[in-house]
Amino acid sequence: MGIEITLAIALAGAVGGYLGGIVGAGVGATVVPGLLLIGVDPTVAVGSSLLLHAIIAPIGGLSYHKFGHVRKNVFVPLVLFGMLGVFIGANISLNLPADGLKVLIGASTVIAGLLIVVKYPRKHNGGLTPSQIAKRLKGTSAWTIAAIGLVAGLSHGAAGTGWGPLGVSLLILAGVSTHPAIGSSLLARTFVALTGASTYFFLNDGWFDIMVPLLAGGTIAMILGVLTSRRLESRTLKRIVGISVIVLGGIVLAKLVI
Repeated sequence: MGIEITLAIALAGAVGGYLGGIVGAGVGATVVPGLLLIGVDPTVAVGSSLLLHAIIAPIGGLSYHKFGHVRKNVFVPLVLFGMLGVFIGANISLNLPADGLKVLIGASTVIAGLLIVVKYPRKHNGGLTPSQIAKRLKGTSAWTIAAIGLVAGLSHGAAGTGWGPLGVSLLILAGVSTHPAIGSSLLARTFVALTGASTYFFLNDGWFDIMVPLLAGGTIAMILGVLTSRRLESRTLKRIVGISVIVLGGIVLAKLVI
């Protein structure tokens, strides 16, 4: 692998990490199409993105857990069915033709970008007290949360994107308050992404060597993104990330017909 490709992979990781650090979403939705545009095989791109998620997700998940924003009755069904979904999604991805997988990734990326712009929640609980949050959680069925985990996991495993914007948005719509939705989703993502990355590792090869530049660029840039996010307005940041993700997905789709 030449130095130009190595630097391009590091840049893709840096862009994804930076945007993810700003709003906590969009890592896979930028890394996967970015790697495709460099010329990386689609299954290699998705597998690498999942491993990157598995490595960096614990930072955010454990931070939310420390402040009491991870709820067991959300986390358990979400992670169990999310792991099942990502395993199924990864196997679907590995059995699709390359162009078919690129269409899936491009479409999923555009949808993820739209969700970030339109639906992805602000990081607050709308003034709810802890007792009110607990009451809302009791009204949300475990099977509903399990179904959300399965759907978000399928998207994450097949296209490398969707767990954050899709999963969190659906949790909010199901009645889970914002902080518990984000915190439980972030911590669950660690195990879900690791399951998906392991599936790609055992059923496909040739992608592990790109992880060093991808991880180096993504980790450093995510820290910078977190620092930047403290100085900028949340809604503006999410629009920047969402529009960037939509453009990347559109480019991936456009390259298939040009």
